Amino acid sequence: MKRIALINVSKEIVLNKFLFVGKVGKEKIPDYESFEFTIEEEHEDLLERKLISRNLVSGQIAVDLGGGYGRMTNILLERFKYVILVDYSERNMERAVKTLDSNRVLFVLADARNPPIVDGSVDFMLSLRVMHHYPTLEFLDSLANKLRKGGTFLFNVNNVSSPIFALHMIKNFVSSKKIEINMFSARTLEVPDESGRSSIYFLNYRNILGLAPDGCKIEKMLGGGILHNGVIERRTGVLDIERLTEAELFLSRALNFARLYPDIFVFLKSEREKEFSEFSSLRDILSCTACGNPTKREGADVVCVKCGRRYYTRGGIIDMRNPLG
Repeated sequence: MKRIALINVSKEIVLNKFLFVGKVGKEKIPDYESFEFTIEEEHEDLLERKLISRNLVSGQIAVDLGGGYGRMTNILLERFKYVILVDYSERNMERAVKTLDSNRVLFVLADARNPPIVDGSVDFMLSLRVMHHYPTLEFLDSLANKLRKGGTFLFNVNNVSSPIFALHMIKNFVSSKKIEINMFSARTLEVPDESGRSSIYFLNYRNILGLAPDGCKIEKMLGGGILHNGVIERRTGVLDIERLTEAELFLSRALNFARLYPDIFVFLKSEREKEFSEFSSLRDILSCTACGNPTKREGADVVCVKCGRRYYTRGGIIDMRNPLG
């Protein structure tokens, strides 16, 4: 996989104010905290909110996967009875506990690629600005297992074959002679961020079409980011962000050809015969991150019924990042 030096791209691509990196063994896990938005980020945030609200169904349980401090959790609570918020950042989760309804939200610290949730137990999963941090999305198969039959997983990815992305890259890298970019290559493009501790990955449109694991199908794809341009957004200003966002949604519907867009929202529907309904509370559908077996409650903590690993609860947050035997 080709690594290319980042000049200014990360300032517009990485939307988070603070960057930390969690570690599991030798592996680095992106661990972002995003509390403050610029005008450009306000536009993208509003676009995501409107797009999600207009495409959500309703159900019993939703998962906000890599949901940070719960930026989108309240939208899910409008349509679902319960939400499981999963993120790796403890600071994000501490903030979420203070702002979200603890009677309807379960706060879990865990790796977004391996959420500690029993297979076939949730109706909907949402994951925004998460998938582009991983070089491979092979874990989509295990994520799809968490869904009930007919359940939907909505996530977004970056489309390197978008003409808009091509123009953006040309603008930022025109002075670099060592850069070789083929927008139509089927390979994944990796862009390190300024810290050098994490990367943003871009998929070719053909890669995106092939993301659906066996037993799942891509129900639809919606484009975004066609008007996500710093110059336009700063000139528009806060008062007109609403109009700019509505214009982008209109263009997304009018030019319903996802390949054009640098940001693609993928609706992955599960057709797998999985159904888990034996639970009386949200904690009953948590699974062990080490062996995958169901867990049981012991006081405020969670313990694996098979291997005995214990996951401690602190301040209403269940830490399932580093299980203890």
